[in-house]
Amino acid sequence: QNQFETIILQIEKQKTQNIALFGGLILVIIFVLVLVRSNAQRRKDNKLLQVQNEHIEKQRLDITNKTNDLALAQQKLQDYSKNLEQKVVKRTTALKKSNEELELYANLASHDLKQPLRNITSFTQLLVRRLKRQDKIDETSSEYVSFIVEGTQYMNYLINELLNFSKFSKVTDDIE
Repeated sequence: QNQFETIILQIEKQKTQNIALFGGLILVIIFVLVLVRSNAQRRKDNKLLQVQNEHIEKQRLDITNKTNDLALAQQKLQDYSKNLEQKVVKRTTALKKSNEELELYANLASHDLKQPLRNITSFTQLLVRRLKRQDKIDETSSEYVSFIVEGTQYMNYLINELLNFSKFSKVTDDIE
């Protein structure tokens, strides 16, 4: 009986060890399954992160390209602006020179236009004096002489106004 009890104790001990071993084995299998599943999830997450990183890198490259394009366009705009400013300066200089030449021409032309008017006025006055001394001027002739004098005075007025206008235009150009 002692031997039988010892064998039963050993069998029970063996059974307990087998159960513990089986339980440990199940725990190891569960642990391995959890690790495998966790590893699969990690690979899936890593793949998703890789796709997102590739997408972010593509967006970064697009932004870099657009930034470079924008910098190039900005440089072209600055070059165009400088070129335009140079053209404005050249044209302004040419316009000022042209205005100076026109003003000089207006002064010369007014002087040249006034000289014949002065001659007409002077010779008309001399003619009137001569005719008065000879008592050969009548009312009609006197009226004609008045028309001549008034016409020359009006022409002289128009020339002066044209000169004043050209000087006024120069003054307003200088103010701007």
